[in-house]
Amino acid sequence: MQRLTCRMEDGSYSLSGEMQAAIERLGTFETLYETLAAEQEVIGAELAALRLAGKEKTCRARELMGKRLMNSNLLALFRLHGIS
Repeated sequence: MQRLTCRMEDGSYSLSGEMQAAIERLGTFETLYETLAAEQEVIGAELAALRLAGKEKTCRARELMGKRLMNSNLLALFRLHGIS
C-alpha cells in the first residue's frame, strides 16, 4: 500500500501525498469499520436464532462464529491503532 501520510517524531501525521487521495482512503477505512461493526450485530442475531433452534453445531453456525471472531479481531486492531 502506498502511504499518503508520514508519521512525525511526536506521533502526529503529516500529509505526504495528494489530499483528495488521502480523504478517499480515510473514507474507505471509515466505511470498512462501520461495515464490520454492523456485520457483528447481524451475525450475533443470526447466531442467537440458531441457538434457539438448537442448531449451534451446524456448519452455518460454525461459519458465523468464525466470521464473528475474524471481524472482532479486525475491529480490535483498528481500536488498538486509534481507529474507532
